[in-house]
Amino acid sequence: MRKIFLILLILFGFACFNLYALDNECLKNGFFFLNIDTIVTDTNSLVKDNIIISNTDSVNVDTLISSLDKNICETDTSFSLFKYINSDFKIDTSVLYSWLFGNENYLLKRVSVDTSLNFFHITNPVYQKSISNSFLGNVGLANISNIFFERVDDDFIFLNSYSYYLFKPQNILYYNTKRPFTNVSYKSGSEKEQILQLAHSQNINKYFNIGLNYNLISAEGHYLRQEVKNHSLALSTSFIRERYSLHANFIVNKIDVMDNGGIINDYYLTDTVLNAKEINVKLSDARTNIQEKNFSLIQQYNFGNNSRNNFISRLKGCLVYKLNYSSDYKFYVEEKLPTDTNYYQNTFNNSLTYDSVYYNKFSNTVGFKFGEKNNLALNVFYTYLKSNYYYFNIDTLFNNSKSYNIDNEFFTISLYRNELKSLSFRITGNYYYDGYNKDNYLIKYEVKKLIGNRERPTELILSGAFKNMRNDYFLDNFRSNHFKWNNKFKNKEENRIRLLYSNTSAKLRIGLNLSQINNFVYFNKEAIPKQNDANINIYSAFVDKKITLNKFNLLNKIVYQYSDNDKVMSLPMISIYESIYYENLLKFNRTHGKMLAQIGFDVYYNTKFYAPAYMPSLAQFYLQDEKQIGDYPYVDFFINIKIKRARIFFKVQHLNSDLIKREYFTVLHYPMNERSIKFGVSWSFYN
Repeated sequence: MRKIFLILLILFGFACFNLYALDNECLKNGFFFLNIDTIVTDTNSLVKDNIIISNTDSVNVDTLISSLDKNICETDTSFSLFKYINSDFKIDTSVLYSWLFGNENYLLKRVSVDTSLNFFHITNPVYQKSISNSFLGNVGLANISNIFFERVDDDFIFLNSYSYYLFKPQNILYYNTKRPFTNVSYKSGSEKEQILQLAHSQNINKYFNIGLNYNLISAEGHYLRQEVKNHSLALSTSFIRERYSLHANFIVNKIDVMDNGGIINDYYLTDTVLNAKEINVKLSDARTNIQEKNFSLIQQYNFGNNSRNNFISRLKGCLVYKLNYSSDYKFYVEEKLPTDTNYYQNTFNNSLTYDSVYYNKFSNTVGFKFGEKNNLALNVFYTYLKSNYYYFNIDTLFNNSKSYNIDNEFFTISLYRNELKSLSFRITGNYYYDGYNKDNYLIKYEVKKLIGNRERPTELILSGAFKNMRNDYFLDNFRSNHFKWNNKFKNKEENRIRLLYSNTSAKLRIGLNLSQINNFVYFNKEAIPKQNDANINIYSAFVDKKITLNKFNLLNKIVYQYSDNDKVMSLPMISIYESIYYENLLKFNRTHGKMLAQIGFDVYYNTKFYAPAYMPSLAQFYLQDEKQIGDYPYVDFFINIKIKRARIFFKVQHLNSDLIKREYFTVLHYPMNERSIKFGVSWSFYN
């Protein structure tokens, strides 16, 4: 099989780098996006939120959406509040095109650059992705969504708590632009908080584009030892002609945070008037460093009829090759003993802690996309995946290091119908026929019915997934200075079903979710992986609604959740996000200028539940039954302004801090930050 695979790679390389160059006659039609309406997009549709002042100087589309492709219900499972607001106009695409590359079916998914004023004041990536979170308090620190269907399942389990801050290949935007495009955003707040975001893209010629994205999160924090300095850099390029396309990106993510273990006693917050910096913490000198590097390359060669100016639509056949390499590293160090001497139940090396964990992955995928016939398309792919797991900690008595190599071979088959039709569907299955995950499988499906006008549609979507997968290697085998385990867990089995009703004209979304999990693995009250042998059923329902009365706007989002085993899966029953604001477009007759302004309040709330505790040395959230957390509203005041290509905001975050009871925890012993002032500016350039 591997010999066949190598032969296919050689043939593909020859085809990609020679045939397309020789076929100038077929390529003479030029840039394929001139016929953008014929693109077969991914079945994850984007509902955009647009507020525009001038089509000639603004690209105003809100695409701050969740890109959690690791959820097994990949088809729009998240409840991100940025998805449900209606688009009031079309983007001017004469200057800039942007798209994502579908992670599964290798299809382009058209999205647009975010220059909307809506939600511009929400600076924390955690709350851009989810309305309710268990969060360590300072921007850039570990988090987990309280909405079960938004939770992240990363290939490297020690990244799960930080995934919202990271660039991933599947959420990198690719561009084609007639003029260089640059967007710079700078946001600042109390306690030296700074968030810098830079995006730049330009075309070398009409087929070849290069892009750069950079994010910086730096903050000292309100409490002791909360300092954060996170960097993310993504370089991307695309080359697209009618027969051949290339998409590539290189990503570096770095997380550098101090770990304080939480405050020494909740009493010092709830029953005293001490300032945040006067409250002692449990860990005196601990920190976590995480680094991730990723390189991804996708090439496609089209054997179809190029009589029309299409690259994707109605292909007779397309050869695909994908290469991916990633290297993940986590380092945890304690250079002093904890302030709380009972913080860790076990310390195997009584001196200092230096724990390292590595995960490397290299994969090759080759396959063929069979063209549409009667609006149907079929994809068949073969993937060879090689992984290396390694952990190490310093111990003068024992060798506590281990390296383990894993091979996997699997096929992916997809059958789908063009979503431009009123009825579309997609079925995708992965079957592991050899290796660590032998005989494991994952099947996902979606059926979408479009009702009414495509510009302001009503949609009914039924989607779901079921899988049988072996657990991550590190859940079975691990050793550090404070933890060790050697497990033989059963395969995890999960079945998810989702039903969504979306009415764009009414600005309404209603959804139901169900997940049934067997052999669920969780971190128990000792922060040790444990398997639950019985089924767990998790139910969820949500409503998103925007109400506009003259110039007043009310955004409502309510999520209901129920777990039939809250000793293993504890969730808040109700989570609410409300935003009420006044919006007005001001016109200046003398200068003929325009300014769009918003002023309003955001409120976040969830009912009490046993929110998780956090274990710094593992970067994992785990169960606790010491204290219920919740029933506390977080109120923010904001002002947003937009003038041409510039956006400005002013915000008072946690406005009600100290005005009511001081019970503002979201994780056990980790309080949210006190009241703080934030401001920011974003500017887009097209030159």
